[in-house]
Amino acid sequence: MKAEVKVVKKPEKNTKDIKFHFGKAIYKLRACGVIERNGKYLVDCTRINHFYSFPGGHIQIGENSEEATKREVLEETGIKTEVKNLIAITEVFLGEGGKKMLHEIDFHYLLSANDYNGPNAFYRTELDNGKKKKHNYKFMSIEEMKNKDIRPEHILSILQSKQYGQHVIQDKRTQDKE
Repeated sequence: MKAEVKVVKKPEKNTKDIKFHFGKAIYKLRACGVIERNGKYLVDCTRINHFYSFPGGHIQIGENSEEATKREVLEETGIKTEVKNLIAITEVFLGEGGKKMLHEIDFHYLLSANDYNGPNAFYRTELDNGKKKKHNYKFMSIEEMKNKDIRPEHILSILQSKQYGQHVIQDKRTQDKE
């Protein structure tokens, strides 16, 4: 049985987020946390995406990536954490030729939540820029995650190998057809 947690309101418009628009291109700087608890890791399957990911969000101006990870995880899950290790820095490139482009840099950290004694699965709703976003959280083992669509994909293999501190470049741009 999953517990329901109250709605958390985030600022309507956070002007401190590091997210820039350059014409049809967007640049984002993000931080995500992978909470480890009893050999399992907290994943989120929002009702919008239908895939599993790790809690996180934009780094703010003047905030380092570790601080941002702990803040974002607390905002989204209500769980206080401590950073254990840098899992990976990921550069993501998405786009369709010259039409639109996304360049995103993500920091993924392994976190501990020593004071968390809550359920292994729970729902949490947040207001993000005026929209309700329902999170479906669950602690899963690596074996359980192997059968799920986990994103970014490489985080699972890094957790399994414990080869932390990797720099990963994901270039998923499509080129203009001639």
